[in-house]
Amino acid sequence: MVGDQHFRPTLVYGGGLDRNVSTIASFIRRFGFAPVVDRGRARRRPVHADDLAAASLAVPERAPRASRAYDLSGRTLSYRDMVRTVSEGLGRRPVLVNVPVTVARVGLPLVRALAGFRHLGTAMVDRTAQDLCFDHTDAARDLGFAPRPFVFPG
Repeated sequence: MVGDQHFRPTLVYGGGLDRNVSTIASFIRRFGFAPVVDRGRARRRPVHADDLAAASLAVPERAPRASRAYDLSGRTLSYRDMVRTVSEGLGRRPVLVNVPVTVARVGLPLVRALAGFRHLGTAMVDRTAQDLCFDHTDAARDLGFAPRPFVFPG
């Protein structure tokens, strides 16, 4: 919340402190490939942490006085394309392995046993196969919100 304005960011990345894009990068660094659930068709709108900060700074001058909630999202891409971008950003040839949702759920305890992946849960696996796109038109209009394209590292 910034003043009376509430932000609802989508998949936040940047600075290596997130548990989404950074987890994907860690997996690729460690194993040389990335699993993608349901062929990676689900869409994402990753938003850079610096773009969220810029939106916060715009609130005092640009936001309406009335309390308001804003969806803050990046540009739309498939989960598969997001993972491919992370691989390429690491200087690796993208190796994406399609994993059905049921197989991902069964294999999750094995991955969670590895250091650095204990935070993964079945809800994360399920979300991997869902479109998670939200419109930031209101934030663009009221706050001048203009998210950058997704690049890695961010």
